[in-house]
Amino acid sequence: MAIFGRRKQGEGFSREAIEHARMLGGGRTATVISLFALVFSGFSFYETVLRQPDLRLFVPPVINYSHPSQGTFEVFNIPITIANYGARSGTILSMDLTVTNSKTGKSKRFYSAAFGLWREAWNGAPPSFAPIAVPGKSSYSKDLLFYTRFDEELGRITDQEGGSYLFELRPSVASGEDLGLLDWLQGTRVAPVRFQMEIGSLDYRNFNNGGTMAMHNKDLKSAASGGRQSP
Repeated sequence: MAIFGRRKQGEGFSREAIEHARMLGGGRTATVISLFALVFSGFSFYETVLRQPDLRLFVPPVINYSHPSQGTFEVFNIPITIANYGARSGTILSMDLTVTNSKTGKSKRFYSAAFGLWREAWNGAPPSFAPIAVPGKSSYSKDLLFYTRFDEELGRITDQEGGSYLFELRPSVASGEDLGLLDWLQGTRVAPVRFQMEIGSLDYRNFNNGGTMAMHNKDLKSAASGGRQSP
């Protein structure tokens, strides 16, 4: 009988040990789940509230060009979409455009002058360019007019017989400093968008009364910037 009694006591001890182990295992699982939930909650809060503006630029495969006079003044009419992948609003203060003639290697600088179409500008309709604020997780699309810079001395960048041209559109972005060091670590600059366009022989009759000629990407593909850069 004593032997059977010891066996029962041993069996009871084993059951208690197993139950205790199960409780410990359950506690670890609960802890892991809690930590995972905490990390996910922190990441969600960062993505929806704290993440700095992350602006990307997109340019379609067709833009418009005009050279209404025989001087240095030229116009590029470029539809632009700005997408903000960040949580907070981002503001583009201005845009600088550099156009390079692939044949000659010469470059000419332009600035963001107005919203709208060149034909409207010819009639005095479009408003002057103003900083563009893009709320978090949203986008903004607009036609922009780029005029020759006032200090630019280079004549017409395009050749009479047409050709291929390299474009670099570089935005100037307002620095975010609301969160101090966190904003500094994330960076506030936006990568430029680079693309190549072609145009046929220039026919100045197309430029009369605010007219334009189309320039197109060889592969008819849109161009996009590479996103935010670190300081």
